[in-house]
Amino acid sequence: MSNNDNPWEQPPSGEGEPSGYPQYGGQPNQGGYGQPPAQGGEYGQQGGYGQQGGYGQQGGYGQAPAQGSEYGQAPAQSGYGSAPQYSGAPAPTQGNLSSWGKRAGGYVIDILGPVIVINVVSAIVGAASSGLGTALRIILGLALLGFTIWNRWLQGGRTGQSIGRKQVGTKLIGVETGQPIGPLMAFVRDIAHLVDSVICYIGWLFPLWDSKRQTLADKIVKTVVIDVR
Repeated sequence: MSNNDNPWEQPPSGEGEPSGYPQYGGQPNQGGYGQPPAQGGEYGQQGGYGQQGGYGQQGGYGQAPAQGSEYGQAPAQSGYGSAPQYSGAPAPTQGNLSSWGKRAGGYVIDILGPVIVINVVSAIVGAASSGLGTALRIILGLALLGFTIWNRWLQGGRTGQSIGRKQVGTKLIGVETGQPIGPLMAFVRDIAHLVDSVICYIGWLFPLWDSKRQTLADKIVKTVVIDVR
């Protein structure tokens, strides 16, 4: 039997029919498995995965964010990371704090002056009739209370200026807000002046040496008196 009649013998390299399967030890045929992908083929070709326009391409996942895009862009100035904006007037400085003399002048007009007038009038009337003098003192005392509620707590709390402060050119404001403190806190501040009085009235003199020119009542409710003229 000749060699050509052996069915198990492969033809020499380069002979025989071209096959889509690679020969043992030989080079893979074009179009077989393991060959370089043909241009325009399915996997690995341009337009497939990893190609331009696919995953990982420009504009796909993992790409650099486009300018003005949502993710990765610089936060707007009005966002959470922006510098906070504060409203209201700033807290006063040492230069415009009111002097002790002006503060005392405003308090005399608001409180001490009316109290002195009530006592003098009541004493004169009481000299003629003690009963009438006592009744007059009560009536004028109630009138002074009503005047104080309107003048120092309502008007003074809302605007920072009572009649006495307006006359001397001062204004009561909160240390932290720079704004009038409102009727309720104006009332609390006047009640807190009891602390200034119980220590032999020394609390009233604190503005003479205090760095913020505050009485003890001012420190309790966090207020200062400024000069507005």
